[in-house]
Amino acid sequence: MVDEIDDDKVIYFSSIARILGSAILTFAIYFNLISKEEAFEYSIIDEIWQNEISGSDEDDLKRREIIKQEYLKLVDELMSDDE
Repeated sequence: MVDEIDDDKVIYFSSIARILGSAILTFAIYFNLISKEEAFEYSIIDEIWQNEISGSDEDDLKRREIIKQEYLKLVDELMSDDE
C-alpha cells in the first residue's frame, strides 16, 4: 500500500509527519483511519494538557492556529488525488 504513494506526495507526507511529530498519525490520515482534525488534536494532546495545568496565552493560541492551517493545507494537497 505504501508503495502507491507517488514522489510528489512524499513531500507532503514528510511535511505533515514533521508537523504532527508522527509518521503513524500521517499514515492513519492517508489511509482514512482517522480524520485530519483528530490527528492534529492527538498530536498536540500534551501541549493542551500543559496549557490546562499552567495556562496559555493568546500568542500560544495564535501559534497553534497558524500551524494548524499550514497542516490542513498540506493534508488537502496529500489527499487531493486520493479522494
